[in-house]
Amino acid sequence: MKEIGRLPNVHREDRGLGIECLGFGRESWRVGHRPPSLADLWRPYVETVIEAVGADRCMFESNFPVDGGSWHLRTLWNAFKRITASASSAEKDQLYRGTAARVYSAVDAGRDRDTSLR
Repeated sequence: MKEIGRLPNVHREDRGLGIECLGFGRESWRVGHRPPSLADLWRPYVETVIEAVGADRCMFESNFPVDGGSWHLRTLWNAFKRITASASSAEKDQLYRGTAARVYSAVDAGRDRDTSLR
């Protein structure tokens, strides 16, 4: 991942972590104990990618409805928010909005209205 991160044309979407074929599905935790926090489970993967690629080339997104077989959408976004709790406002802006807007040439109409992730 570090080698790939050195390439300036590489961007990374953090998604699909809830796909059941990866072993993170709901059924895998039904063994009579509380499942681990998604943030704790995913943190090593997500932080490694952000460190290697940089927040300005990394973005969060959901893979719903496919991931719905593993986690609720709210749970997924809460995990991302917990993982990025110590990130700067600028880094969060890139991870949650800026990188995707730039990569996909999205219209940036809601930038100043939604501050819930900052």
